[in-house]
Amino acid sequence: MASTSEARRPISLIYQAAKLGDIPYLLHDFEWARRLDTERLPVGRIYGNSSGALVAVAHGIVLSARANPERFAPQAVNALTDFETFFRHAKSRHIRRLNWRGIQYGLYNLDPLRAWLATQLKKYTGRANLPAFTFTDLSVPVYLCVQDRDGRPVFFGPPDESLHATYHDCSIRIENAPVLDACLAALSTMLSTDAYPVNGHYYKDGRPVFADISPMVLDLEASDPRPILKSEPYTPLPNWRPWAATQPFIMHRWHERNQAVLATYYNDLLVRFRTLKTQIEMLDADLRARGLADLADNYSTYWDDPGCPRIRHVRLPYIGSTEASTNMRQSIANKAALKQQFYALGKPQLEGFDFGQPITLIYGAGGFSGIVAGMVMTRLVDERGANIQRIYGCSAGVLNGLFHGIALAARRHPELYTPDALDALEHLEEFFSQLTPGTLYRINKTPRRIIRAVANSDPLREQLAHYIERWTGRRDGASVTFEDIRLPFYAVGARGSDGYADFFGMADGLEMRFAGRIVSPINCPIVDAVIAGLAQPFYITPPVIGGETYFDGGAAFYDIELFAAAMEHDFRSLLSVHVVGPPDYSFGFDERPTLLRIVFDTHNFTFPEERRRMTEIANLLYEHEALRRRAVQLVEAIKRAGREDILSGREMPSLAGGWWQAWDPTQVSPTSGR
Repeated sequence: MASTSEARRPISLIYQAAKLGDIPYLLHDFEWARRLDTERLPVGRIYGNSSGALVAVAHGIVLSARANPERFAPQAVNALTDFETFFRHAKSRHIRRLNWRGIQYGLYNLDPLRAWLATQLKKYTGRANLPAFTFTDLSVPVYLCVQDRDGRPVFFGPPDESLHATYHDCSIRIENAPVLDACLAALSTMLSTDAYPVNGHYYKDGRPVFADISPMVLDLEASDPRPILKSEPYTPLPNWRPWAATQPFIMHRWHERNQAVLATYYNDLLVRFRTLKTQIEMLDADLRARGLADLADNYSTYWDDPGCPRIRHVRLPYIGSTEASTNMRQSIANKAALKQQFYALGKPQLEGFDFGQPITLIYGAGGFSGIVAGMVMTRLVDERGANIQRIYGCSAGVLNGLFHGIALAARRHPELYTPDALDALEHLEEFFSQLTPGTLYRINKTPRRIIRAVANSDPLREQLAHYIERWTGRRDGASVTFEDIRLPFYAVGARGSDGYADFFGMADGLEMRFAGRIVSPINCPIVDAVIAGLAQPFYITPPVIGGETYFDGGAAFYDIELFAAAMEHDFRSLLSVHVVGPPDYSFGFDERPTLLRIVFDTHNFTFPEERRRMTEIANLLYEHEALRRRAVQLVEAIKRAGREDILSGREMPSLAGGWWQAWDPTQVSPTSGR
């Protein structure tokens, strides 16, 4: 829970502790809301996500009844207590029932809960016509987060022009709606519960897509910044055996938990950035007031320092089926057309980027069409003589990363490679053109193997070992490690034990703290690392490396910019090539998706927000580094001028570099203001 110590002006509250099935954590939200209510805090807005929608509505009714008693019945001020009492004693049958008439869309519906909520709202408002009771009837703005057919956020609440944020290619939608309908939609948990109609369209619970909505709230309130108090989302991992049938569900829980962790890092970084920016602006104003504008101007021009590391995202569309085998066939058949399309889209995005600086290159996830996109971008980058120092690959991007990394290493260490390795990029073209399902995987046939996954990667393993032997002249291709051939390529895999990301490659001083553990590259056989990076849950048998089972890196994080940047002690420019989704950001899902579609496509709902948040945090990290370097130059200029007295007594944050490697977001207040 966030501290209330900073809440001296209108604040925003976020209730989001759990899904509707985790009643003990919902009750924690109610208890917290009652404590906040007794403190009579100046509440400006209330947001609810998942089961937090119930708390947000109840708290909004209490505050509205207190502010405008003539519009509500006297018992409305007891809404928080009434709601909490109901859920403290409610059985499952009081909340949900089997969805016999729409079982293909969800196992349950919320008809019993709907009846109870309708009774309470009628009692509080005195209205018989509940559809007419909308969010604009509340004195305090209440916003409930749901997801639409494409996994985009929609906030049901009173329209407010000051709330605005861009979400991929559009603005986050805020729409007034009947309070009862919006609340039920926010509670309609994906898979277990049927979607619920609001204003003529079906919507679902914001989770697992938006486990922690506080970063989105910060985005929305950018023009009207205020402190935020939020509950921490409960994101448990199931204690299930990692079988083919269970692994997709486990992966979905990983994404939900990891997205919440990533939100914590974003909020923390925002606090750090704004604190540093405020202190530097105050110092700048002081210098000018003292007639030392020359020092302030010295600081101001540093923003354009060409030596400052930059970040560039090359965004390309996901093209074709979301089913792996189908996407492979489509990508091979349409390779020439895809190349032309990716060339036309990718080349302009490289303009203005300084390729002379040391660069870390990332090939992101994106299926087989993403591999084609990576091949095009590799050529464009290579033509510019880019100073590539390291290459990362995530999911399908591990193949681009491997072949590009070999070509790079062969130029640096010719003594460790054969001349053939210099042509590794041509070998990738050759490899891709010959792809068939049979060259990548083999169907598992024994019960012991098929219970783990549908297929194995033995054919791909054999091909990769052969390529490494061809590139190195060694006969033990399957056992050659990253260190053995000084390969500056890093593959990412998802840990089967906890769903966090591990990186495979040369250690080389790379390290960062994330979610309470130290992330540092693991040296291992290159073939094992690539197989791990491509082992899609359900489909491919995951390999075991160093006693840990590993899955496709996209099962942990679809994009890895934060890790690639923060594991470096000294920042480098970052060029990230990633597939961002279909051209119109829509996978064409139905508003009311079937259970089968949800099982196999939940990750396509969760990826856009995780990808967007990773982009935002990476951009902010580089902006913070640019600001830190400007601050260092300003402080040094003040000291050279013999004016240390100006710095005396100021609460300047640490200006030391490399702090990101030991980053611990718990050391900054979780109360986030913007």
